[in-house]
Amino acid sequence: MDSQDSRKATIAELIRRGKAIYWKMPAPLRWPLFPVKMICKLFTVVRPDVWIMRGNEQFGGQPLGIIFAGLEIDKNYIRTLAFGDSCREQRLGRTWLWNVRKASMKSGHDCALLVIEAPHCSAVLSRRLKYLLIPTWVDGELNIAAERAAIFKTSNKSLRSDLCRIRRHNLQYEAAQSLSQLDDFYHNMYLPYTTSAHGDSSKIMTYGYVKAEFKKRGLFTDLILIKENGQYIAGILLCCEKDRGKLSTLGVKDGNLDYLDHGAVAAAYHFAVQYLVDKGYAKIDFGGSRAFLKDGVLRYKRKWHQQVSSRKEPAFLLKVLSQTPGLMGFLANNPFMYKDAAGLKGAVFLEAGKPLAKRDCADIYRQFHVEGMSKLVLYRFDDTAGAAAGSVPPELADKMTIAPAESLLQTMR
Repeated sequence: MDSQDSRKATIAELIRRGKAIYWKMPAPLRWPLFPVKMICKLFTVVRPDVWIMRGNEQFGGQPLGIIFAGLEIDKNYIRTLAFGDSCREQRLGRTWLWNVRKASMKSGHDCALLVIEAPHCSAVLSRRLKYLLIPTWVDGELNIAAERAAIFKTSNKSLRSDLCRIRRHNLQYEAAQSLSQLDDFYHNMYLPYTTSAHGDSSKIMTYGYVKAEFKKRGLFTDLILIKENGQYIAGILLCCEKDRGKLSTLGVKDGNLDYLDHGAVAAAYHFAVQYLVDKGYAKIDFGGSRAFLKDGVLRYKRKWHQQVSSRKEPAFLLKVLSQTPGLMGFLANNPFMYKDAAGLKGAVFLEAGKPLAKRDCADIYRQFHVEGMSKLVLYRFDDTAGAAAGSVPPELADKMTIAPAESLLQTMR
């Protein structure tokens, strides 16, 4: 480990310990430190870290360079989307948000894409400055009154499969309230599962924070534990408010994939939803998912008919610096939701010359449409978008459209 990595590790450990001490302090003592906490948070937003990532786009193998400015965990997420586990990184240090492009172009002159993590309030400026806004997270909500019949109907093939696994392994649930059970959930389920599932793009909450919120029934009020043969194998933290219940934090014992195969995650969601329905909640908040349409968490939550909306948190602002084969491969393999004046839209990029029939459009819609998007747009890397417009089935005409990729890319240059 070089001196820079050692220094980063030391700082990270000091921050972790500081957070642990902060959440152990009585609330009256924490309040005077709140302004300092918010100033530090604001500083990381307006003066972000800047990295340059280079490698081969993981699906097409073409060279790709990306300049990223923002939080390290979100940089790691974009890196995984683009390169998988293999790329070269160069950290340029911190710079002011409005100076990122100028400061990074000398070292990143060969990069094809600039990604800046900026405040949500920059949405208006993003269009004026020709950036595309992709939410870092989208929230999902389920209206129980409107969707109750659809939630548990057996014609939903995916949910039916989940129920079969839950019954086959005789999974049951228990509503827990004790701190000892919370301690077991945090250290033996939440930590190993989150780190194994999301790696270095995961944001880990400290135990002190989770415990403090659970004790005061703040962000965490209930804990649902999943049992198999009398043994706890998974759990999920809930936040029960006046008119809604929120599915917050998931964990699987030891991050063991065998429990996933047994339906541990499916059972956690199923029993948590059933628990909230039985308590009479009108709405269920499914929490956050990434805005990329192949994201596993987002795809899993789609089966519950959740309605997505953009969070008022920092967003990814994308600018095309050079239209290279590597960039085209990245866009084609990572469909996403973006925000414009009409709200959230889905963008799916299609290779040039790829045939597109009505059946293909219907398959793409089934695969990538998410409730809450105003439209799913298929962007073609050729000049056949007009001719292919007739490929959209009539029943999807108001939900899907086909357009040239250039029509979106020109808004990002």
